[in-house]
Amino acid sequence: MLSQDFNTDWRFRAKTAEDNQPGVWRDVTLPHDAMLDAPRRADSPAGTGNAFFDGGVYEYARTLHVPAAWQGKTVELEFEAVYRNATVCVNGHQAACHAYGYSPFAVDITDLLVYGDGPEGDNEITVTADNSATPNTRWYSGGGIIRP
Repeated sequence: MLSQDFNTDWRFRAKTAEDNQPGVWRDVTLPHDAMLDAPRRADSPAGTGNAFFDGGVYEYARTLHVPAAWQGKTVELEFEAVYRNATVCVNGHQAACHAYGYSPFAVDITDLLVYGDGPEGDNEITVTADNSATPNTRWYSGGGIIRP
């Protein structure tokens, strides 16, 4: 089995609470706690349990180059934790959903990939974490792809 570090070269944006529109993309390295960039509010529904953060919807994207030599092999993405309600897509197609934010999960993406030794082998991986329904925990959970 070949294992490849997949924690670098991610782009991130949060949807704004006011109009539910996506923000500006910026570069991040995983793990990444998206809530730390959000404002705190004294009247946040989650209160002290979530450090006065409201939560939100967080989007991540990364390109995965898949060489032609990988054709016929199984390709999986492994996530240690995405808080919470994660949706993983490959090239615009939904590959998996995972509701629980503290548990690891793997996604077989083999059938959604395009293969090639040049730019034709580039695949767009997106992960959306929806931590907007607060309160949802008794302690600060963070939000986004919170573990490597």
